[in-house]
Amino acid sequence: MAGVRQNTSIPIPAIIRYDETDKNIIGHEFSLLEKAPGKSIDQIYHTLSVEVRTKMVHQMTDYLIELHAHPWDGYVGGLTPTNGEVTPGPPIDENFGQLPDLEKYWAGSESLESLNPIPSQGFAGFVAFTVGCLDHYIYLCILLAWFHLLRPLPSPECKGRRHERP
Repeated sequence: MAGVRQNTSIPIPAIIRYDETDKNIIGHEFSLLEKAPGKSIDQIYHTLSVEVRTKMVHQMTDYLIELHAHPWDGYVGGLTPTNGEVTPGPPIDENFGQLPDLEKYWAGSESLESLNPIPSQGFAGFVAFTVGCLDHYIYLCILLAWFHLLRPLPSPECKGRRHERP
């Protein structure tokens, strides 16, 4: 977020504080951002006219165009704070690759690098990034083949209905 804030005109709330560990008062990683002006779109979207929704889509499109037009010096991947600067870092999967989850669920059998797309120096372009992510997700599918066992069972009111895995 800080990298986008520092290198584009896209309005991004400033990061007030963050902690990537569980060694804090809430016991989990967090990001505390400044309050953005306005109302949350999820609270008002249903009240907006088609014209306003269309303007929003155009605004989001402009943001995406700016992001894609920004020269990232042949780098596609994650960003990390280093000595107060935003520098290239490993792409991190938000589902299984955070440090507290790594320690809690994997107990040394996996590493931050093994659960996230590699290489840590990023990718030369979007195609290489996409291929790396697909390879990563295939690895996770094999690694987590048992994960479907954690799905909750259907509630009693659903008894008799056919439930298939997606």
